[in-house]
Amino acid sequence: MNFKFFSIIVFISVPFLLAAKPVHLENFVEEYMKNSLNIEIDLNNLLMTEKKIQQAEGVYDMSLSLLSKYTYQKKQDISSLVSLDNSKITTIGMELSKTFEAAGTGVVLSHDLSYLKSPYSETSTSLSQAKYQGNLSLALIQPFLKNAFGILNRYPKKKLEIQKKIDSVYHEEIKEQEKLSAVSDYLDWLYYSKQIETLNDIIDNYQKVYLTTADKYKKGLASLKNLETARSNVLLYEKQRIEIKKLFELKKIDISRWVVLEKEDVPDLTLLDKMPEVYESKETGENRSLKIALMMIEQLKLNILSYENTELPDLNLIASYTLKSGQSEMSGIYGGLSTKEWYLGVQFSFLFGNNEAEGKLKAEELLKNQKQTEYQRLLKIFSAEQKKALAELKLIQETLSKQKEYIASLTRKYAEQRKGFFQGTEELETLFQTANDLSSARLEFIYLSAAYLKKYYLYQELIDSLL
Repeated sequence: MNFKFFSIIVFISVPFLLAAKPVHLENFVEEYMKNSLNIEIDLNNLLMTEKKIQQAEGVYDMSLSLLSKYTYQKKQDISSLVSLDNSKITTIGMELSKTFEAAGTGVVLSHDLSYLKSPYSETSTSLSQAKYQGNLSLALIQPFLKNAFGILNRYPKKKLEIQKKIDSVYHEEIKEQEKLSAVSDYLDWLYYSKQIETLNDIIDNYQKVYLTTADKYKKGLASLKNLETARSNVLLYEKQRIEIKKLFELKKIDISRWVVLEKEDVPDLTLLDKMPEVYESKETGENRSLKIALMMIEQLKLNILSYENTELPDLNLIASYTLKSGQSEMSGIYGGLSTKEWYLGVQFSFLFGNNEAEGKLKAEELLKNQKQTEYQRLLKIFSAEQKKALAELKLIQETLSKQKEYIASLTRKYAEQRKGFFQGTEELETLFQTANDLSSARLEFIYLSAAYLKKYYLYQELIDSLL
């Protein structure tokens, strides 16, 4: 009783375990993309560019400098009437500096305290001879020609921001290429699966003819030649099926690097019956390769502006305001910051020749012209590739339509000849000739269908519209 129950359970369960489970293209591509190392590697490049942008902003960071020094001055006789006694000066100070992005203005806030030990420091009322001395200063530096309003400070960040856009577009291109690889693997898997299914059907039909011929041969109604012809056709397509199965298994091994396929997993064979329609190409400016080329030209334009600016002389307006104090007691330093000092000046420097900047400028202009020519070349190539791909797709469509009609005609012809063969009114050689033509036509139709799908998805990748 227990044995019978176990047998029933096994009989019922096995069909469910072996049931085919179609894997759809979209799900296959999604799984493939999850395991793509190329995407992960390229994503790191994008993250690195973001970090470089952060580094470029370092020019606007606030910096703090600390100062500590000790000075010893020996007695000096300046003249018969004036002499300087020994003195010791201990100074500590700090400086905060920052450049503001909006106008490129540099701001420096500094403060220092000095302790002077000399014969006069205890009683002197002179600021320079006071025991405790303090300075608090605010300075502004504004460039006007070279690096006018901080233009050179901003260029590195601007270039990196463009580079980030380039990297983002390129990352999308990498993802698109990986999708195309996934689609190509899936279509190969689909093609081999459909070939095997069709060959199984072809072999089954030839096997039926062979069994009928063998029965006729036993009855003396067919020759040995007829029997061997029937057998050879079965063997021919069985050999072809073995070759396709080999390619099928190799493709599954190749796919297993990215997508885990279970034994019951099969491709969606109905995809070969759904030939998607093609449409006219969209605006070329939306193509990623062309976008990248244009952004690279923008980077070169920034380089040119940068080198043009470095050829200019330095002209900086410097303004400062300082409060000074000299006291005999440390506690009175800050309350005595009453001495004011204003400073307003202009700093000008000019580099004669400046061959380095001039050479870089000319090189960048040549490179920009080269990239612009390259962009025009890419435009023509892209336009030609689109037209070529559309023409090929339409040609395959027309061929598929005629091939379908051809298969329908051969199918009707074969059905009539097969009926005649079983009735004894049709020669076996004629039946086999039509059967071979039909088998070849069916396999050719599968090849054309797979080729159309590959070309279609390649075209979708070309116009950046893949899945």
